[in-house]
Amino acid sequence: KGVKILGMSVSPGEEMLAVACKNNNIGLIQIKSIGLNEDLTKDIKFDLVCRGFHSGSISAIDIAIQRPIIVTCSRDDSTIRLWNYYNFSCELAREYYVLEDMAIREAAKPLISVAMHPSGYYMSASFIDKIRFYHILHDELRHFKNIELKNCQKMKFSTGGHLFFAVANKTI
Repeated sequence: KGVKILGMSVSPGEEMLAVACKNNNIGLIQIKSIGLNEDLTKDIKFDLVCRGFHSGSISAIDIAIQRPIIVTCSRDDSTIRLWNYYNFSCELAREYYVLEDMAIREAAKPLISVAMHPSGYYMSASFIDKIRFYHILHDELRHFKNIELKNCQKMKFSTGGHLFFAVANKTI
């Protein structure tokens, strides 16, 4: 929501519309799903075929031992991305924002760091107010636990995955 569109192209058979977004995502829309008499203020949803790349610097990276997955996060664009290093693709991208107002959104970047469990089925993400743990599913991150630790800069699971380490900056 709120992502600028840089370009569009219609397929030769005029059944699909490809959309290139400013955040490097590429989406497809079936043209017949867009009604002519619909409410023009309603959002049009499309399927992502390429989730693109971070639009800012990568602030944390970790790798799974038992699956071909790397997790990266960028505090600049407030996204977490899961990459498959066998087929060189971004399999999942998720944005995290505190505020919905686009004018204030740039100042509210809650994401700090990420850590991957060695199995590749769990992940932790630190935010300005807490650490959240997620199950990594096929097409989503499902939240299952919080630790109330603010401003955690570094996190790591042990090699066996049975221990979790977190360091937070003390705020004065």
